[in-house]
Amino acid sequence: MVSVEQLTALIEYMESHTEVALGRLNRSKEGRSQTKRLWEECAAILNSVSADCVSKTPDQWRVYYNEYKSKLMKKIKIEKAEIKATGGGPSKVTPLTPLQERLYNILGRDFGEPLQGIRHNPLSVS
Repeated sequence: MVSVEQLTALIEYMESHTEVALGRLNRSKEGRSQTKRLWEECAAILNSVSADCVSKTPDQWRVYYNEYKSKLMKKIKIEKAEIKATGGGPSKVTPLTPLQERLYNILGRDFGEPLQGIRHNPLSVS
């Protein structure tokens, strides 16, 4: 299991490497090479946090990060739906942890929101 120290180090790494956090490196050969190098660097940092902590390959850390990010976005969407359902009142969802808040700030507060002017359901009438 990933330790709090490793998760903190992962978020710190993403704060200083937003291009990795946001998946913005291009799909060219150079971009893939740079992405691989950055995940190797990140894995080395995370694996060296403590001898008692879990050790993962760069690909395993990348998958872990993507799953963590996905779970965070699901939690945020549920919370936003709860707030709408209560008319802006308090929701029943547990609040984000400080680390989750930091990642949400990296991703941007509009991350996961529909783009303006684009219909996401072609069968809906707007």
